[in-house]
Amino acid sequence: MKTRMITNLRQAILIAFLTLSPVAAFSQSGEWTDYSGKEMISRILNDGEYLWVATNSGLLKLNTETEETVVYNRDNSGLPDNHLRNIAKDKEGSLWVTTQFSGIAKFDGGNCSVYSSSNSGLPTDQYCTSIAIDSENNKWIGSLLFLNKFDGEEWLSWTTPLSAVAAYWFIYDLKFDRNGVLWMGGSAPEWKFAQFTGTEIQAFPEITASVHAIEFDGENNRWLATGNGLVKYDGEKFTAYHTANSTIPANNIYDVKSDASGNLWLAAGKYLVRFDGENFTSYETPLPEEADPAGQNFILCLNIDPKGNIWLGTKKSGLFKFARGTFRQVLKISDTVTGIKETGNINSEMKIRNTGSGISLDLSLTEKATVSLSVFDVGGRPVSTLLNGQFLSSGNYSYNTDLPRGVFLVKSVVNGRVNVAKTAVRDK
Repeated sequence: MKTRMITNLRQAILIAFLTLSPVAAFSQSGEWTDYSGKEMISRILNDGEYLWVATNSGLLKLNTETEETVVYNRDNSGLPDNHLRNIAKDKEGSLWVTTQFSGIAKFDGGNCSVYSSSNSGLPTDQYCTSIAIDSENNKWIGSLLFLNKFDGEEWLSWTTPLSAVAAYWFIYDLKFDRNGVLWMGGSAPEWKFAQFTGTEIQAFPEITASVHAIEFDGENNRWLATGNGLVKYDGEKFTAYHTANSTIPANNIYDVKSDASGNLWLAAGKYLVRFDGENFTSYETPLPEEADPAGQNFILCLNIDPKGNIWLGTKKSGLFKFARGTFRQVLKISDTVTGIKETGNINSEMKIRNTGSGISLDLSLTEKATVSLSVFDVGGRPVSTLLNGQFLSSGNYSYNTDLPRGVFLVKSVVNGRVNVAKTAVRDK
């Protein structure tokens, strides 16, 4: 049974957000530490000639025949952020790229137009994780807490009344079915799978695990890649396949795509899996162990080209190609010929001082930057927002916030680069 999305979002835990995000972590010492998964690939788009790859270090263009690469990033193309999350191509052939911290961008290979909360109706720059383009060329963007529509002139957004104070939830995937209905996969406390009716979001409470991706087969069945296996929804009932009732090798499925023969291909941990409707066939991807000492390397996304080759984007090992039953690591992102440049926060410095009644945050910028600065308690609840995407000139800045005695997390985003530090407030 479908139910309308609950309007009062409960406080989700920021710690879960930090676990989900591959670029955010905190150091025990309280010093600012930069985490950037340079080999991480979030999404792959195939336009027939080129692969367009959204990475944690920019936009990669790869010729599928010669495997020559071109890299576009914040330093050479006008992209607002190197941490890219999704890609779509519109009817005019322009790419629309979503970013983790800096809104979205329209990119035609030579010119880049940026849409952010400071220059458009996009309500937030944070975690624009999904995008879909409908038959009328409208752009639908899933951002932190919001579903957004852009028709080229006007922005519309849908969310719950408490979105401004609620914690983090994500729209991982947006897909239109053959009837033009928009389906959503996400990680909100109150919903994981939903459809948009045109006026409201209707959630399906039957799905309780995060939905990372959605695919449709020839009969318009919805196939969900979830945190608890593969789920089929035929419009009336849900059928789940997981390790307890099938031979699927893992429950955490990050992507699902269908091929020309009607098979489904799944990104299931380190396994590429084919499902023919009855049987699962697993192929173990040869992910380098040295890139994954903690056992957290896996396939994040996949794409099937017109020749039936399967391209795999991984969390820590770049791009793989699966052809005729054989895997090959095509490239590591940091080894591309053009060399994606990771700028880091070398042009900024942050110091945290205990004032007795709270903390003082001293920020030094050697160049202009867009800055967000916020404080959370150890339970992940927001305590104070000092800056929210403000544009600052070079110089020294100081921000004070009163806090009770305890331990807190301080998050900073400077020009799209995130850092989180742990600090303690003590009595005088």
